[in-house]
Amino acid sequence: MGLFSSEKKNISKREWEKKVRPALRAKGMLSERISGLEGLFWSDMNETRAEDRGIDKEEFDTQMEWLEINKNREGGRLTERDLATIQEVLGKYF
Repeated sequence: MGLFSSEKKNISKREWEKKVRPALRAKGMLSERISGLEGLFWSDMNETRAEDRGIDKEEFDTQMEWLEINKNREGGRLTERDLATIQEVLGKYF
């Protein structure tokens, strides 16, 4: 990746399925919470334009802020441990 490269680091749908989901589960996160998290990032991983698909750093940061504020909402119920696990597992991609 050069100085003026347009490439950006992101988490693809395939990486999510093959690496991220199993890593979150291995760290003890409940499957239902992982599915809810996947739903939160669904539109990012399924953008219309191929070059826009995937979760980039800005999208990740925005969703993490939202999760911090809304961690106790209906259907969410994320623990501080869940949030730390998400940050650890997904954060390493950026």
